[in-house]
Amino acid sequence: MRHATLAVLLLLGLSSTVAFADDFADDLRWRGPLRVRTQFPLDLLSLDLEPDHGGLLPQGLWALDVSVTHSNTFEITEGFDIARAAFDSGASLGDWAFVVDAEVTRFGIRMDWVPHRRVQLGIEVPALSYSEGFLDGIVDDTHDTLGLPGNDRDLRPQDQLEIEFLGGRSRYTLPDDGLSFGDVTLSAKIGLYRDDFAAWALRVSAKAPTGDEDKLAGSGSWDFGLALHTTLGRGNHYFHGGLGWYVLGDAEVLPVVDWEDKGVLQLGYEWRANGRWSVVAHLIAATSALPSSPQRNDDERIEAVFGFHYGRDNWQLSVGVIENITTNDNTQDLGIHVGMSWWL
Repeated sequence: MRHATLAVLLLLGLSSTVAFADDFADDLRWRGPLRVRTQFPLDLLSLDLEPDHGGLLPQGLWALDVSVTHSNTFEITEGFDIARAAFDSGASLGDWAFVVDAEVTRFGIRMDWVPHRRVQLGIEVPALSYSEGFLDGIVDDTHDTLGLPGNDRDLRPQDQLEIEFLGGRSRYTLPDDGLSFGDVTLSAKIGLYRDDFAAWALRVSAKAPTGDEDKLAGSGSWDFGLALHTTLGRGNHYFHGGLGWYVLGDAEVLPVVDWEDKGVLQLGYEWRANGRWSVVAHLIAATSALPSSPQRNDDERIEAVFGFHYGRDNWQLSVGVIENITTNDNTQDLGIHVGMSWWL
């Protein structure tokens, strides 16, 4: 995390040497990094960095974004089965343990409006669906072919839905696989600086506890965040960065877990092949919201996203693939993202 933070600071120093102007590339209003946040089910309960470029939409414009992201996760804390057996026998756990074996689909509907050339207001309403899914075999075959660790995937049946969290004398088990609305996020993106090479913006965001926490669709508490977004480049080559800090309320449904505030760093590259196509990739590194424990769940997570944009005058299609880089118990294994954006 320290090396990645240094990279962002270097980018800040570079952009500060460029004279102020007011004509940053108009086509930044779309494109940029794929707007894919982490898809780990427990992290979906909290506010997180959504990758974005450093520009704002033109003043007076409305934008509508509709997205669906489907991801496969198998994560289990070390010694979970032993902890569950002890819990079932009446013991009180001094720590916490969980298993997440599921596929989650996150639907997002987002509206943005620019009432002032320096202010962009946004609201997102998500919905979450948990299921047994169909990606287990693909993930297992990929891991076997590439020699990647399976994190004990082969010890459990394929394509099953199992989310259970134990702590103290409390237990949470996902009740079913239905669709539920999640926590609504409100944001204000404030333009700080732009010229013909660089753009910087600050995003202030808040997540309201509107989701059904019993169905693991919301945390039951407010979260607040502050993020800095930047874009550097011109012509065919652009670099996008984001650095955010998030103050999290506790997830009321999960026993004996006090979420820790988290920092998130995003670095990405975009190659604009022509006026319609862009190829994009980015990395996200973040501290864990899970509290420190004897297990390895409090380690930093790193995820990669690769994809493309294809756009016309007033719409854009975005498609991407998500893959975890670290093998900690706080990342999803594989995900697919599809989004559509329109100007209104």
